[in-house]
Amino acid sequence: MTSPPQEIIAIGGIGGSGTRLIADIVMKFGFYMGASLNKSLDNLWFTLLFQRPGWFARFPADDDIVAALRLFHRAMTTGLSGTISIRDADFIHSLVRDLEQAAHGTGADRKTAEKLIASMPSKQAAPVGWGWKEPNSHIFLPQIVSEFAGIKYIYVIRNGLDMAFSNNTNQIRNWGKYICGISIIDEFVSEKMMLEYWIFANKRAIEIGKKQLNDKFMIINYNNFCRSSLDELQKLAEFLNIKADKNIIKKILNTIKPITINRFEKNDLSIFTKKQIESVREFGFDVDISTKII
Repeated sequence: MTSPPQEIIAIGGIGGSGTRLIADIVMKFGFYMGASLNKSLDNLWFTLLFQRPGWFARFPADDDIVAALRLFHRAMTTGLSGTISIRDADFIHSLVRDLEQAAHGTGADRKTAEKLIASMPSKQAAPVGWGWKEPNSHIFLPQIVSEFAGIKYIYVIRNGLDMAFSNNTNQIRNWGKYICGISIIDEFVSEKMMLEYWIFANKRAIEIGKKQLNDKFMIINYNNFCRSSLDELQKLAEFLNIKADKNIIKKILNTIKPITINRFEKNDLSIFTKKQIESVREFGFDVDISTKII
């Protein structure tokens, strides 16, 4: 890849929303999504640069976010190898030191930093575009939109009642106080707190996306995607300007295996308020509730 492809795509959502499935599909469509991915297909270079313990304690200034985006952009396109300044290399190493001293890991580590510093242009043959998947990217959506002209953003959302009973509490722990005023002090995260974060975070991301990106912002309802996979897959291909081969479509459809859908039905929903339940409905989810709620 001698020059960056024009098509740029980013994928985000609350952790556990189904972003891995969408990232896998986008990669099968021919997009280059990074050279340092974990099992969830998170781009660990983005994780290293943006999931900083210092930022969890104090939300960063726009200039700091933009500087990180530009470094990430270079790594993903032209690469940093042979061109990175001593200052930037020292900065990346400082991020690792901060992570090693933090109480909770993010998935990025020293090897991630080494790969970032040694990054090269993609060897993928003729990618149709490039991008990344990292659930936390929606936290920085305003800056991403401003920095990457023409970017398309896929925001994945799944039933908030299922999400409320998820063990994936990283986002609310790291960003809850900025998104909805919830600070995790004693390590305990209740289902009610999880649903409140789900409501506020989704409203924020969707409002920003629709306002700043218009038709370049796509919301994928994970539940609908699993229920009507072919129709939803065709919508995604159209959004990405992809004319997918029938064999690729068939291969993708065989990989869609939904898990933990409607797990909320096995739980007591009386812990939620009527307002919270109604908010879930407003996002387009059918909520059949026989349990009494307050």
